[in-house]
Amino acid sequence: MITTHSNEKGPSFWKLNTSLLSEIDYINQIRATIKDTQESYKNDCFVKNALMWEMTKLKIREQSLKYSTIKTTKISRDEEELEKEINNLQRLVESNNIEDEDKKDTLHTLDAKKIRIRKNN
Repeated sequence: MITTHSNEKGPSFWKLNTSLLSEIDYINQIRATIKDTQESYKNDCFVKNALMWEMTKLKIREQSLKYSTIKTTKISRDEEELEKEINNLQRLVESNNIEDEDKKDTLHTLDAKKIRIRKNN
């Protein structure tokens, strides 16, 4: 008789999004996280080097996930705002309630915003 075990899958391995390493805000937050972690445990006689390393990695992971979540939320919010602006400008152009000179400026602004949203995607 063959028995199979149903093992529940847990979270996979966390991998650092290395593109964050080019962002100075992220780097500064990670440096502060490392310093704070070392300061928190430096006088604890139960924390040896190996445990300190594991705690530091854990805190870096936590800070990285938090930073990424905030960044993703901000990008989504910015894209939604840009899409609203594009829709408003398109309605304005289509309404024919603006002068020709203003229409040119509006079309130029509309094109610039469309280019910006394409670059973000």
